[in-house]
Amino acid sequence: MQNRSAQRISLSLSQEAYSTIISDMDVFQNGKNLDGFINRIITNYKETADASISLAKEREREKYTNWINKVSGNTKLSAEDSACIDRLIEGYTRELTLKMNSFKNGEALKPRIKNENYDELNMGTSSFQEEAYYPREGKYIKALLEEYALLPFFEREGIFYKNIIDSINEAIRTGNLIKIKYVNRKQQQTQITVRPYKIAASSLLSYHYLVALPVDTKISIDILVLRISRISEVKKLSRTSHITIQEQNHIDELIRTKGIQYMVSQGSDIKVALSEQGYKLYKSILYLRPNAKIDKDGDKWILTLSCAEEQVKNYFFQFGKEALVLYPESLKQWFLDKYADAANKYKEG
Repeated sequence: MQNRSAQRISLSLSQEAYSTIISDMDVFQNGKNLDGFINRIITNYKETADASISLAKEREREKYTNWINKVSGNTKLSAEDSACIDRLIEGYTRELTLKMNSFKNGEALKPRIKNENYDELNMGTSSFQEEAYYPREGKYIKALLEEYALLPFFEREGIFYKNIIDSINEAIRTGNLIKIKYVNRKQQQTQITVRPYKIAASSLLSYHYLVALPVDTKISIDILVLRISRISEVKKLSRTSHITIQEQNHIDELIRTKGIQYMVSQGSDIKVALSEQGYKLYKSILYLRPNAKIDKDGDKWILTLSCAEEQVKNYFFQFGKEALVLYPESLKQWFLDKYADAANKYKEG
């Protein structure tokens, strides 16, 4: 154990990285303490981040070694091949070191690094794991956080919820049931035992979802689809129960036809009229887009859909006057009320 008085590390994050981290902190943990968030990212990301140059260069070496072995058909590298890989790794290491030390400064922080991270990285000692590549420990932590902040939201969510995702995937691999605690749509803590099938991505890889089959036959739902971010605890049980091929095919077909977000929603027969501009928007906006049968009627495009009304609300509301719900009347009224409320707010303001 190292001296605990030295565990606050000075670093300066770029404004872009700082803004992303503050936003993620609010989304993932409701704006709780920054030190805790930073330590969670360090714990979950340090093994795979390029900022951990000592590990990154060994991954690169393994990649080249496997490629040469595959091409040559040999299981052992020749002296010439080893020397060639050494030169490639030297160049890769120089470029990566330069990149990871070149992020802009901005917001000054001094987070406390928790004991496990501090000790595993040998911080505070002359054998600091990344000392050959960074002038000081804070530079390494900065590089890791800057790299994290540049990732797409989907990947950042996967890093933050790594432990939950890993626990579910392990249960899927072994065929074990899991007991999960999660927050339901009414913001209530709920507990349920399920047969986990897969962790799937929503359209355009925005969020992680658990797809599972409930074990309790008294529960009215046949399939559970749950955002990973709503799960607070996963416990693998000793009982096993494999999901059949027929069940897998059924679930996969629902995901394919409805999308992961709406696969358990009851579909409705819906008609929407689009202007020429609305049709262009429909063709270009892919996120949450419902599948439709499309017909031309004069200067309008008529879309016939069979999907959840919630999906129509979420997708077409952004179209404004370029989309008109024709049927059902209740959904048409919903749009009318929402647009009227918004117009009244602007008039009042």
